[in-house]
Amino acid sequence: MPYADTDFFLALADRNDRLNHAAQLAYETYKGDIYTSLAVAVELVLVGKRRGAKAQNLMNDLTAMALVDGVDRLQLLQAAKYIDELNVGIFDAFHAALCRSEIMSSDHVYDRLGIRRIALSD
Repeated sequence: MPYADTDFFLALADRNDRLNHAAQLAYETYKGDIYTSLAVAVELVLVGKRRGAKAQNLMNDLTAMALVDGVDRLQLLQAAKYIDELNVGIFDAFHAALCRSEIMSSDHVYDRLGIRRIALSD
């Protein structure tokens, strides 16, 4: 079961990418047996947002093509929803989606999301 890096998913998404053909062939060969990581999911959103893509579309496509090891699909989609619909920063959105409803942080964004925050203050 091969691990796919971010450039694989970016190449699949862009027909003009110089790696598109190779990525298509690899996808057809390994379809159903591809896995990746949370690091790739975050990087994909970072790069994709700069290119004008919606995080929700990126996470839907990612989870349709690969297993994201150690992360539930619903967590990825929740992070994407926070980004696209509530304008939460990318890292904060992933933290919020992964924290299981409670987080230690000084950042007030989590209050707005209804996440119990153990406030850090000096």
